[in-house]
Amino acid sequence: MKIYGKIMWATLPLLLAAFVAASGITYVLSRDALDDIAEQWLETRSLEALKAAQAQVEFLAAYGLDTVEASVRQAQSDAGLAMAEIDIGDNGYVFAVDEGGKIVVAPDASLVGTSVADEGWFAEMNATDHGQISYAFRGERFLASHHFFEPWKWRVIATAPEAQVYGAVNKLLIYVLVLGGVGSLAIALALMLLTRRVTAPLADLVQGAERVGQGDLTTEIPVRTEDETGILARSFNNMIGELRTLYSRLEERLSVVVSNAPIIVFALDRDGVLTLLEGKGLDTLGLSAEEVVGETVSAVFERSPKMIGAAEAALAGETVSSFAALDDQVFEIWCAPLIAGENAVNGAIGVATDVTERVLAQDKLRRQADYLAALNETTLGIVSRLDTDELLQALITRAGQLLAAPHGFIYLADEGASEIRRKVGVGVYAESVGATLQPGQGVAGRVWVSGEPVVVNDYDTWDGRVPNAKYDGFIRAVIGVPLTSGGKVIGVLGMAYDESSDRTFGDEEAALLGRFAELASISLDNARLFSTAQDARRRAEEANERVLEKNQMLESLSNKLSKYLSPQVYSSIFSGSQSVEISAQRKKLTVFFSDIAGFTETTDKLESEELTKLLNHYLTEMSKIALEHGATIDKYVGDAIVIFFGDPETRGVKEDALACVTMAIAMRERMRELQEIWRAAGIEHPLQCRIGINSGYCTVGNFGSEDRMDYTIIGGGVNLAARLETAADPGEILISYETYAHVRDAIACEEHGQISVKGLAYPVSTYRVVGRRDEAGPALRRIAQESANFRLEIDPDAMSAEEKRKAEDALRAAMDRLSGN
Repeated sequence: MKIYGKIMWATLPLLLAAFVAASGITYVLSRDALDDIAEQWLETRSLEALKAAQAQVEFLAAYGLDTVEASVRQAQSDAGLAMAEIDIGDNGYVFAVDEGGKIVVAPDASLVGTSVADEGWFAEMNATDHGQISYAFRGERFLASHHFFEPWKWRVIATAPEAQVYGAVNKLLIYVLVLGGVGSLAIALALMLLTRRVTAPLADLVQGAERVGQGDLTTEIPVRTEDETGILARSFNNMIGELRTLYSRLEERLSVVVSNAPIIVFALDRDGVLTLLEGKGLDTLGLSAEEVVGETVSAVFERSPKMIGAAEAALAGETVSSFAALDDQVFEIWCAPLIAGENAVNGAIGVATDVTERVLAQDKLRRQADYLAALNETTLGIVSRLDTDELLQALITRAGQLLAAPHGFIYLADEGASEIRRKVGVGVYAESVGATLQPGQGVAGRVWVSGEPVVVNDYDTWDGRVPNAKYDGFIRAVIGVPLTSGGKVIGVLGMAYDESSDRTFGDEEAALLGRFAELASISLDNARLFSTAQDARRRAEEANERVLEKNQMLESLSNKLSKYLSPQVYSSIFSGSQSVEISAQRKKLTVFFSDIAGFTETTDKLESEELTKLLNHYLTEMSKIALEHGATIDKYVGDAIVIFFGDPETRGVKEDALACVTMAIAMRERMRELQEIWRAAGIEHPLQCRIGINSGYCTVGNFGSEDRMDYTIIGGGVNLAARLETAADPGEILISYETYAHVRDAIACEEHGQISVKGLAYPVSTYRVVGRRDEAGPALRRIAQESANFRLEIDPDAMSAEEKRKAEDALRAAMDRLSGN
């Protein structure tokens, strides 16, 4: 192998490896640096969009419009327009997505309404309040900075295509690859050939590259050979040609921008002399580039010290960004130094952008914001005033403060009146409160007729003024706005400047006073409504007191009536579940009858007061037990009690029967306790009751007349219960067979034989109730019997053996005496 081949194979791999590594490192570092710059750039733009939306929200909140849907939509639309004006390069833009994933703001109208809820990048954004992401949308990769805007639940996103962001780096990589490849090839050829033939073309290439580096794009390398060196020279020439084309395109684009945008592009040498001055902004200043190039910047812009200061700072090595006024225009200036070798300043370049319209718009918005803030602060103190005279005085005072006007008036029209009357005045108008105006007369009269604001800044010569010695020659400017209620003009609010002031009323003042008048109208309506409401409230309170008295009377009457009715009947009537009319129905009921055995004899032995107390005590105790078991107390007939189960409330036939018998057992137990109490009170023969219970069909309902009715039961089943009670011994509970059939599983009973009942052709089987089966044996084995001259009570299971022996002896002795032995 020849030496140049060895050199080539020895050096070319090393050169290529170094070139690839350098290119990769350069690309990665450049891309990382550009990532940081792009994130900061997009973050700035997204925050700018967020501020635009926040400004709209604050504006709505300041005037209480944040709940008015139309105002909110307008504010969102205005925010969208502001976002669309944010510059993010050639293809970048700002858009907003609502919380449901629908695009609500975008510069491309076709995107608005598009849903991105299913896009993975949308879910990634929703995971944080703000941040940066890379995502794909419609086949293109984007970088984005996003923030969540809480008031509207928007995700505000500033985005740019990655191709735009990394375009410069990609081009740089291509250039590095091209230049590196050419350089590596040249070095390899130089090492291979080691001859003048190789070094000479390489020298041409080096010289050509230096001229290109100095900005000479007309350089062309002569192609001396057709070998690798010639190819390198030809490639270099092609590259220079491409650079010339790119530079020409850039010049054309820059020329278009400079020719159409309101900017001024200038360049200075180290002495501050203008070497370049271009841009459409020169037209607004009346400057010609041909006339001023070659002059110093201080001479050309002597009317703008700030612009001169920015240029001088750039020549001193600083990069400056500021605003400068020149004649009636406002420019945003950016100046930067031109650095030569060894960091020496060789001149400066700068761009001045005409931002006059933007500044004027910002100033106007600022003034409006100041006015609105003042309007908000001043009206908050008057909207709560409800006294009309006090309110009118507060309104005229606050209006004067808003416009810094020392004179003012308020006219109001009475309902159906043909004139308006001055209700309050300040300044020169305070002396003529009560004066009247006809429709169309003066400023207030014209406002009253037209319903529109009237502004007069030359009142002394105005043909519609009302002659007045106090005003003529003194009042110079007057403004009047309508006060409305329900779409009608009810009055006029006016303010005035006198000759001592040079201020006038314009559109802004008319708009401000008009807004104030709207709030004043609401305050007047509130005051009038308050007066009306006070009267209505007083009448309502009086009516409420009368209703309360009636309710208390009805409640008292209701409580009294409840004493005469069973609780179930009382509840069903007052709840509306049972109608108060003559009606009845057939139902299967369990009927309970009880009375006091020997009550007639007891009445003969007791005084009427004692008898009444004893009987009421008995009836009260029995009634408590009945109500505890859900019984319907039908009536009290002397010493007798009539009770039934199954209407108006029922648990079922079997459950009603069991509840009735259980109640009777409880009554019997309570009677034993009461008998001890009555004996202790001195009653020799305490009361004893007998009970009869029957289950069967009865007629239940309201009986009587339309004027007087009784809720009760009738039928054979009722008669049978009464006959069972009559057949029972004192202290005994007799039940019919049907009742027994329902309760025998829970109640211990003994057959009592059959009885004949009047009205029935067959005898009736009866059963004596012993007690509840769940009370176990001992309670059922207790022996108890009592009559007028006989009382026996034995509990065998509770007795000791000795007690049992003594009881047997006593019983035998009693038996012997009863038998006459």
